[in-house]
Amino acid sequence: MPGSGFCQSGDASRGTSGTPNNKFDQEVSTRRDEKVQRQQAQNREAARKSRLRKKAYVHQLEQSRLRLAQLEQEFKQA
Repeated sequence: MPGSGFCQSGDASRGTSGTPNNKFDQEVSTRRDEKVQRQQAQNREAARKSRLRKKAYVHQLEQSRLRLAQLEQEFKQA
């Protein structure tokens, strides 16, 4: 910032709003945005798969519980 004696590196290539103001900065920003979007999409897919795995695991546990309860009843009757 002029007059304050404090200047961060890279400030000269950006306007006062912090948005890219030349073609190179715009391309870098676009690539960064695309990378973030790709990472978010991958994260959503990983979360979806994780929820499906959890659902299958809980279902398998419930089936095991039912089988064990049935066996318990058979042993009590014998």
